[in-house]
Parts: sequence; structure tokens; C-alpha cells
Amino acid sequence: MNKVKIIIIASVTGLIFIVFILTLLFTGGRVSAPPSIPNTPTPAQFSEKELYITSISPRDTALSYLPAQPIEITFTQEVATNSLNYTISPPTEVIVVKGTAPNTLIFAPKTFWENGEVIISFLSTTTSTSGGSLKNPQTYKIKVAIPTIPDLEGAY
Repeated sequence: MNKVKIIIIASVTGLIFIVFILTLLFTGGRVSAPPSIPNTPTPAQFSEKELYITSISPRDTALSYLPAQPIEITFTQEVATNSLNYTISPPTEVIVVKGTAPNTLIFAPKTFWENGEVIISFLSTTTSTSGGSLKNPQTYKIKVAIPTIPDLEGAY
């Protein structure tokens, strides 16, 4: 009985070993290569003379922001504040200051943005300090909402 168990175990082990050897022979010992990673697209190349807006913050225009929320605009080139042409609807007085980078401007309302949607349009007559002009007018929308105080009646 013990001899039969030993023969069965040896046969199964031998069979597994043979399958392993055959697998190595047919695959050539190669390990499958990991999937290739597609090339990441390179950012769009801008002409040195043309001026573009590369980013505006806050980015998530689906959210509502506080009425004092500053808006940061980054251009491809430095823009002098006196050559910056824009409109704001509803009309709001703003303070425009340079950001941490020379090509960044920050718009902050002198009082507050009005509740609802504020639209800032940068006109194509805006020029950079090196003479480049904004290729096309650009529009940015931000939702503004004054926080509401929840009704606390009966909450205690």
C-alpha cells in the first residue's frame, strides 16, 4: 500500500515537472513583456509672438466660490497691466497685481463679486511686454455664492 502511494506521488510530481519543462521549451524561457505605455502628448507649442492664456484658477467652474475669491491668470508671456484689456460682467472694480511668476496676474475684487455668475473676457487687444497680442478673445466664468446660515430652529 505504501509503495503504491509513493509511485502515485512520484508519477504526479514527474508529470508536473515534464509539463513545466515543456512550457519553458515552447515559450523559449521568455517572460511576457509588460504592456507598452503610450507616449504622452507634448503640450501645444505656442508661437513666440502670440499671447495665450495657459491657465486660470480656480479651475473648477462647477463649484461656487466666495465673493472675495481672487482669480489667477497665467499667460505664455508677461503682460503689463496697462496693456491688459478686459471686461467684467456684472461690472466690478478689481485690483490687478502681478503674481509670483512674471507671466501671472491676479484679479481681486475691490469689494465683492456679485452673487451669481461673473464673466471676465480678455480682449484680443491685450498685449505682452514683448509685443505679442492675444490671438483670440478668452472668456472665463466663475460662480459666486454667499454662504447661507442653516436654520438652527429645533436643532437643539
